[in-house]
Amino acid sequence: MTEEKRSTLRDVARVAGVSLKTASNAANGTGRMSDETRQHVLDVIHQLHYQVNVSARNLTAGRSHNITFILPGLSAPYLGELADNVISAATARGYESSIWTYDPLNVSMGELLSSVNTSTSDGVVLSLSEAGTAQKEDFNVSYPLVTIGTRKTYGLADRVTMDDRLNAAFAVRYLHQHGAQSLAVIGAHQAFDEKTIREADEGNAHLRLRGVLEQAEHDGWQLDSHLIVNVGYSWNIGEGFRAAEWLIEQGTHFDAILALNDQLAIGAISALIGHGLRVPQDVQVIGFDNIEEARYLQPPLSTMDSMINWTADTAVNRLIDRIEGKLEGPAELIRRRGDLIVRETTR
Repeated sequence: MTEEKRSTLRDVARVAGVSLKTASNAANGTGRMSDETRQHVLDVIHQLHYQVNVSARNLTAGRSHNITFILPGLSAPYLGELADNVISAATARGYESSIWTYDPLNVSMGELLSSVNTSTSDGVVLSLSEAGTAQKEDFNVSYPLVTIGTRKTYGLADRVTMDDRLNAAFAVRYLHQHGAQSLAVIGAHQAFDEKTIREADEGNAHLRLRGVLEQAEHDGWQLDSHLIVNVGYSWNIGEGFRAAEWLIEQGTHFDAILALNDQLAIGAISALIGHGLRVPQDVQVIGFDNIEEARYLQPPLSTMDSMINWTADTAVNRLIDRIEGKLEGPAELIRRRGDLIVRETTR
């Protein structure tokens, strides 16, 4: 039995009655032609079982149709969900994704970004951690770069972020308007220093704390610095539990907790319930991020939505628009406020 001859692009052009260039443009979704002509060529491609040579197409275009997503690990639910959404957004634009992770406390950001192979990756989406350092020169790379998060990029890379300062302020205002009189905050990265927080212009924890301070001051609400709990960079359930335990045991009254991410909030609620405190009757709790687990907690967690879908879609589409030359000009900051998802841990 002889092997069936594989159709070529010339066969497609001949059967469709169009030029080789028109057949190529239709196959690759490029060029200008009528919708009828494009559909006719696509029908012939289907009829002849013609397969586009992706490697040749990419070589001709000078692109790999692959992007790299670099993030500080995958164990945190927020980062895992973000990675899933980045992959989906890239796939929707016809790009594959490579995932890199890094240890923010043991990485040179400049070396990490310079190690990207531009023959196999057209550009990078980078989720910047609050831990570790990144210098201005680190972002001076030869490929399109979009960052996610509150860390500065010095005008060298597009940055997509939520407005953490306003989001925290909104959460504080909601708690105050719904009867809270003494607020605790779980999630500071270092011992509380009011001057540092008031001058903060980057970093999730610092910006959220700045929003807390400013809104409390605006509302005439005295914030007790002893109720701002430092957990370092460990924003996880265990640290949330231990922080709430410490708050309860040290005896200063509080009737609301703003946890700087949902995992901290989940841990705090477990500790509160373990001590016989009712949520939200005795203590209201708000988290940050709106991870999937938040809605299934008992009671379901009220949280500031970090708009993971929007963040991933915006970052990926902006990167690919840069790659394809559809977006030019200087780097921009794209920032928006999230919504408070009111569930059953608030009144």
